[in-house]
Amino acid sequence: MLTRAPLKVPNLRSRRDLAAEAIRFSLASVLWACASAMLCLSIGVAASAQDGDDEVAGDEAAAAAGDNAEDGGAPVRAADPAFVGPQAAQIKLPLPIARRNVWRAEWKIRQVVAALREKLPEGGAGRVPLILEFAASPDGGGGSSFTASYDLAKYITNESIIPRDFKTVAFVPRSVSGHAILPIMACEEVVMAADAEIGRAAGESIDGGSVSDTIVTAYREIAGKRRTFPVEIALGMLDKDFEVLQVQTEDGPEIVFRRDLEALLRRTSELPNSQRKVIIERGDTGWFTGSQARSLGFVQYLADDPSQLYRALDVEARRVMKGAIATQEVNPRMLTVRGYINAKISGSRRRMIENCQREGVNYICFWIEASGGDVGATLELASAIAVLKSDQIRTVAYVPQDAQGMGALLALSCDELVLRPASRLGGGDQELTEDELEDVTYHFQDLAEMKQRRWSLPLAMFDPALAVHAYRDRRSNRLAYFAPDELKTQDDPDNWQRQQAVNVEGELLEVDGLRAVELGLAGDTVDSFDEFKAREQLASEVELAEPGWTEELIEILATPQVASLLLVIGLVGMYAEVQMPGIGVGGFVATVAFVVFFWANYMEQTANTLEILLFLVGVGCLVLEVFVLPGFGIFGLGGGLLIITSLVLASQTFVLPGTDAEIRQLRDSLLVVGSSGVGFVALAVLMRRYLPHTPMFRHILLEPPGAEHPEEQDVRETMIDLRHLRGAQGVAATQLTPSGKVRFGSDLVDVVTDGELIEKGATVTVAEVHGTRVVVRSSG
Repeated sequence: MLTRAPLKVPNLRSRRDLAAEAIRFSLASVLWACASAMLCLSIGVAASAQDGDDEVAGDEAAAAAGDNAEDGGAPVRAADPAFVGPQAAQIKLPLPIARRNVWRAEWKIRQVVAALREKLPEGGAGRVPLILEFAASPDGGGGSSFTASYDLAKYITNESIIPRDFKTVAFVPRSVSGHAILPIMACEEVVMAADAEIGRAAGESIDGGSVSDTIVTAYREIAGKRRTFPVEIALGMLDKDFEVLQVQTEDGPEIVFRRDLEALLRRTSELPNSQRKVIIERGDTGWFTGSQARSLGFVQYLADDPSQLYRALDVEARRVMKGAIATQEVNPRMLTVRGYINAKISGSRRRMIENCQREGVNYICFWIEASGGDVGATLELASAIAVLKSDQIRTVAYVPQDAQGMGALLALSCDELVLRPASRLGGGDQELTEDELEDVTYHFQDLAEMKQRRWSLPLAMFDPALAVHAYRDRRSNRLAYFAPDELKTQDDPDNWQRQQAVNVEGELLEVDGLRAVELGLAGDTVDSFDEFKAREQLASEVELAEPGWTEELIEILATPQVASLLLVIGLVGMYAEVQMPGIGVGGFVATVAFVVFFWANYMEQTANTLEILLFLVGVGCLVLEVFVLPGFGIFGLGGGLLIITSLVLASQTFVLPGTDAEIRQLRDSLLVVGSSGVGFVALAVLMRRYLPHTPMFRHILLEPPGAEHPEEQDVRETMIDLRHLRGAQGVAATQLTPSGKVRFGSDLVDVVTDGELIEKGATVTVAEVHGTRVVVRSSG
């Protein structure tokens, strides 16, 4: 390109000199303009050639440029090395839409707009995409409230809330139906997955009836305001009474109601030899795939995942503000998982996650350097991570070195995975049993459903017999990776053409960071943790969550050995309280032991309200049996069974075992309770035999009868007539609660009260005698 040199003006300048200089300047300007025009022409020829090679890409670029030109805004700016702030924002809107979550969505939108405007450079940076991802449930968003959906649509189109600096983009990765279509139509652009479907706006609500004028007016208003969806398409997806056609005219393709066809043809002429296409038949509501919608013009781009979405919008993934991060102040924590993952690490990290939830943390980074672990414990931790809602707490796994075996299971359970380029993911030497592999399979299949992922590639890192191939969609030309079982679950399995194998059959899949990104297992690679923090827009120092002394104490108390000891102490305390009523020491010790036992298991998430209630009801039944209804009847037996059941359930996370792992856990629970029972029986025998002879307990516990006493007592009870005791007074040898023993002179007689509690040593009077049953009352 020619550059213009500065003019050198002499000190003495005549009219002729000025004229000559003016001529030279004009000639230089003409030459510079010609050179610039030739350069622009060459660039245009190159662009045309490129368009010829990639027609789809050229169409999309032209459409994007045309949209921005019509809007009066600059095109969406590509990556600018001088600008390191966010290029776009992405907010996930859960479906179905209800009144209770509309205000949250509106609050998120308002907050992200304010946050982005503060971060953008002065003078603007083009129209910034504000991506609204409509996260459809399995039913496709059906059941969305019309009022709530309409209010959200009006909110999106309100330029006082979302100014012209932003371009609203609806991202529809899964099929959407019902009134959730309204806020999608309110966006300026729509990006859909090729095989996702959209339509049937009224769902099943119009069967046997018609759509109300209020709803029709609302759809006409939103479609007419944005013109993303033609009004005819919008109403055709809503009401079965409309028939919609596509007609090729001299002015281009036109979408029109059949009833308006004549009026259209009076305005323009239909192309000869063209065929009218029925888009929506009368008696049906519109239902379109992403590819069909793209061909009809109301979907601008096709993208199956966020990476394709960002490429279509020409933004970098690392510079997209996502989820909760885009709407509120980041409150991050980092949890480390290193070495072998056992039950202790799993429980500790799960409690840390709970602490993060209580503290309002909205971002958790899992620093993972693990290569193996206990499958059951790892699955519990992975499930705790997977169930976290990404719009409340975003989870990102950072793998600086290797995450193999169970470490890979944790990393793949997070919302996003970031590795170093040379980090290894998967593989390892840990072999799973058939039952463990089945549990891992279920986990990845559930995870795929929750987070809209595919499960074949992650499972290939644990199942060496699983063969995974690349498949290409014959219609959209997109690439995906399936095992045979997952391929069968696709809507049209025959549409996928098998390509090369991804893994070696008989070996566990292992990939480095770059390959993980290529396969879609990871979101990005970074060279250092500082780069990771910059990518995630985190503060210079991220607070590290570490277990405190309370977590350590809980882990110790929840071990089988300590749990058995607590149960033995509690049972012995209960026995001592029965043998020494009124003292209270045994009851206090038992209460403390059982409270500590249930508290430790509650913190370990194995005990909850059910177990505690069962235990309390069981204790209540035993108290009723011992102190109110003497003898061993239904209350005593039922109370004992309830206590045993509560103690077993408090040591496990299920009621009835369904897997081998749960059967093993049930075995361990029964072992703890059983060993505690054996220890209690042994201590109870020792207490009854030796404690009454000790100086401290001699006057508290009754000495058990000698070898000859039972026979003598039987003779007295069967042959002696106790009617002479009626009206007699004696001294309580034990506490009467309500049964006990009273000494009449030299005789020791079993008595009961009529419900009254009488202390030991009190004087009592015999009120009634019925055979060997003596009823006494207090003489006081």
